[in-house]
Amino acid sequence: MEKEDINSVNDLFQRSLMFRDSKEYLHFWNFIGKILHYSHYNAMLVYAQNKNVQYFGTPGYWERNFGRKVNKDARPYVIMVPFGPAGFVYDVYETTGKLSPEAFITKGLNGGLYRIKGNIPKELYEGLKKSLREYKIEVYESHMRFNQAGETRNGTDGVIQIEISDCFSPEQAFACLIHELAHHFLGHLGNKILKKTSLVKSGENKGKQKTEIITITGRNPNADMCEIEAEAVSYLICARWNLESENEMEYISKHISEEIIEQIDVDFIVRVADKIEHYFLERYK
Repeated sequence: MEKEDINSVNDLFQRSLMFRDSKEYLHFWNFIGKILHYSHYNAMLVYAQNKNVQYFGTPGYWERNFGRKVNKDARPYVIMVPFGPAGFVYDVYETTGKLSPEAFITKGLNGGLYRIKGNIPKELYEGLKKSLREYKIEVYESHMRFNQAGETRNGTDGVIQIEISDCFSPEQAFACLIHELAHHFLGHLGNKILKKTSLVKSGENKGKQKTEIITITGRNPNADMCEIEAEAVSYLICARWNLESENEMEYISKHISEEIIEQIDVDFIVRVADKIEHYFLERYK
């Protein structure tokens, strides 16, 4: 997406979302956090078009997964399709099936759309740490102050160090790790790149070293903005794994103000969440 297109999306959100208080701000994050079958960015696009949408999908998605038909006069919502033209999705209230839309929302998706407290696969947290090591990001657990969950810093030789409290369950550690990792991908620590060096396994360059570069632009938002951005990223990703999200949203509400709401770059936060999932979590889905 071109820079001017991204700016247009941001302008759209400033006009249409009208984040005038923390209640509406939290409603927005709750919506895109509960959408698991499309990217956070596409959920954001649908919300921009109609913030009253409950749950959406393409005609094929509704038919294939729930045996529901999209009504002939249904209103379409535009989403982005990788390597293709725009796609169209429809709200559950624009579909017909064995259950009414109201009954579907409460019964059709195992008791509701919103996440409940859950557990992550045993291999997820350890696998994530292993994946991060490939990018010179070292994660370790240690005894920390009772009111401190984690800490991250730039080490020597381009190594990033993330420290997590050793008192956490795997689920708590996972959420905290994503939060700390988000600080780097959001540019809060001034990182320029993350590098990965490996050997080419096939082709004419077999046996040679290759370096993968993830470009990160350094930024300098204030402390409250940094925490809001990082926790929003953590909230979105944790929702993918059915982890309880109330604490994250309460954390955000403590740092938020009307002045900060006006400065929040929603588009950027969503893109960072999708970027972290792409690099480190897709293999575990």
